[in-house]
Amino acid sequence: MNKCSGIYRIELGNGHFYIGSAIDIDKRKRDHRNDLKRGIHPNRIVQHCWNKYGVFEFTVLEECVKDGLIVREQFYLDQHCDNPKNVNLVSIAGSNLGLKHSAETRAKISAAKKGHKHSAESRAKMSAAKKGVPLSAETRAKLSAARKMLSFAKYES
Repeated sequence: MNKCSGIYRIELGNGHFYIGSAIDIDKRKRDHRNDLKRGIHPNRIVQHCWNKYGVFEFTVLEECVKDGLIVREQFYLDQHCDNPKNVNLVSIAGSNLGLKHSAETRAKISAAKKGHKHSAESRAKMSAAKKGVPLSAETRAKLSAARKMLSFAKYES
């Protein structure tokens, strides 16, 4: 599958719209739609429009190289910055691409996750999603070695 990067616009009903950019436009479109269907879109106004109007018309405005995404997205945002139907939360284009968390932030995230247990339903869903996924030779070898160590330790004690 060939990735297409560029700028896109989502029509959300009653004239409301959102402008964004993506390295992989097809994946971004799927992500937006999935978040909206699940009711967890990070832009609360986009989610509200989806809930109210149920419209999601995704249009690619321009294909461009990865290095030019932010500049081109800013161009389109500048054209619509005064439009009250523009539901972008910020008027400055930006990206978290390549963002590396500091050691302190990673430690905070780790501490917040410690002791978290997934529900039985979540574990069952995760298990079902992994069923039938082929494992690499390296992964199979590691699993085999780990099982051998467990069975060896079991008979030693």
